[in-house]
Amino acid sequence: MKARILILALLAAIAVIPACKKRPGESPDVTVQFTVGDVSIVSAQGKKPAAVGDPVLYDESIVTGNSSFAELNFGTRGVIRVAENSAVTMAALQGSSGPEQVRLDMKKGKIYVIMSKLARKEGFSIMTPTTLAAIRGTSFMVVSDPASSKIYVLRGKILVRLAKDGKLAENIEKLLEANRKVVVSEDLVGEIIAGKKEIEAAPLTPKETAEIREEMKDIRTGERLDQEAQKELNEIISAEVKQEKIQTGKQEKQKKEFQPIPNF
Repeated sequence: MKARILILALLAAIAVIPACKKRPGESPDVTVQFTVGDVSIVSAQGKKPAAVGDPVLYDESIVTGNSSFAELNFGTRGVIRVAENSAVTMAALQGSSGPEQVRLDMKKGKIYVIMSKLARKEGFSIMTPTTLAAIRGTSFMVVSDPASSKIYVLRGKILVRLAKDGKLAENIEKLLEANRKVVVSEDLVGEIIAGKKEIEAAPLTPKETAEIREEMKDIRTGERLDQEAQKELNEIISAEVKQEKIQTGKQEKQKKEFQPIPNF
């Protein structure tokens, strides 16, 4: 119940963001930790290759090309992987007079997040054309294009709200728990807002869970990550290794059970 109240407080803060927006050039304590391939930081001043240690400032974007990705530190509390062919903008949110809110705007692409529990004064969310995912500590993936969004929660919980034409829908939300997903299209959002349908959560398939874990287990955490976030990643890796052992055991058992009878 307390976690839900905190998430609702976060969303309330986000709702009044335009009145207390941070200025371009200020830092939300997000830095580039690792890159592979074609990764750029794009700002009003132009485009430059992303380098390890570069801060990603408010109103700047991380853009990745084919077979490329970037890993970002969120202070000491989390790590974010921006997958190939993605564009993620650091939205300017709360001013110095209020809590520190960080929102990533992603119109297209894929992003993986591992986050430890945030302090009361901190908030983190991902905005797509059709959804807002607000968190306080979780592991999840968001896939987005201009017409649809997919949110997959591996661990923890996320509060999902719908968006249309750049605005959040009022009084429409879904608390998405571990091993669940939400998939919404632009048309479906319109139907839900009109009261014709509801937000539906479905279980992750074994294949989806395995693919997310496979991607996350290769994330580099660096020295800055706190113990809680590191523990989160270690548990994801351990679960992946355990699942591989179970699958290998099943395959070996099947081989023994179905050995051909020798001819005499």
